[in-house]
Amino acid sequence: MIDKIVSDNSSRHLYIQCPRKYMLQQKMGLKGLYGSTALRYGTAWHSFLHGFYLTIMKEGWEAKDMAFMAGLVEAKNSFDKETSNALFNDDYRTMDNLQDSAYKYISVFADDEFSLKVLETEKVFELKMELDETDFANIPFLPEEVVFTGQIDLQVEMNGSQWIWEAKTTGGALSIESQRLHRIPQLMGYSYAAERILDFKPQGCLVSFHHLLSRKSSKDDSYGKVNIDFARIPHIFTEKDLLEWRNSFLTTCRDIALSESTFLWPMRQDNCFDFNRRCTYSSLCDYNREVGFDVAEDGSYEVDVVPEGFKVERWSVLDKGKEAQNA
Repeated sequence: MIDKIVSDNSSRHLYIQCPRKYMLQQKMGLKGLYGSTALRYGTAWHSFLHGFYLTIMKEGWEAKDMAFMAGLVEAKNSFDKETSNALFNDDYRTMDNLQDSAYKYISVFADDEFSLKVLETEKVFELKMELDETDFANIPFLPEEVVFTGQIDLQVEMNGSQWIWEAKTTGGALSIESQRLHRIPQLMGYSYAAERILDFKPQGCLVSFHHLLSRKSSKDDSYGKVNIDFARIPHIFTEKDLLEWRNSFLTTCRDIALSESTFLWPMRQDNCFDFNRRCTYSSLCDYNREVGFDVAEDGSYEVDVVPEGFKVERWSVLDKGKEAQNA
């Protein structure tokens, strides 16, 4: 039986979606040749915010013009890097529209310089979960050690209160997205971790939404007016909310450990379509194509032959933390 599981929110969600997909993506590192424009844009937007707020933290609000340019440079580097690593069916999520969004963001939140203090940016964390006899009794086969990892986008002080800050990009209506906040495991997990890893107990989680949407014309496939909007929504979870998240996270880690031990990664056919799109790995699952592999010393699966239409690309939030330390 596996005695240690390290998991972040993305890998937790991936396993719940489909254990087979978890094996192919997380264990083997297989990734489709085509990238997601939504993820590319979201990653670049996070880079803009990081470059902007890191400069503000170091130089103060007097350097906001320099911070804005630093953010755009970081966003452009991120966008170009993602573009070079995959093929894309381009849409309205472009670097030009990101730049327009950045100008509007600074304008909408112009009063931040009088109320917002940046305490830290992109804190990568490892939280060893404290387990007791009750956990092992209630969750059979729970590994002896479970570690939750992640990255808190920002730690800020706003109007005298300290918050953790999470940035989100979306094409959905902000009114609907705001209603989902109370049930987002990532925010629950980060709130749980923040109380245990930071030097202060945060007031809650401040979610910064960036909405971007454009409709394609049925006549010529061109995109019309781009709608750009923003919202900041504070959210506070109760102790019961965080306890329920903890129980769910530990149970999922137990299930991952069982799959690790048995090499049993069943398909979950309910999730073969996501957002009306076929799963990236459907070409393998539809024809029950097996992918041969050897187990590496670190527990990852080294693929014998990379299937057509895929590449091997591994990444974890802890790798990003190490890169930041060595930078």
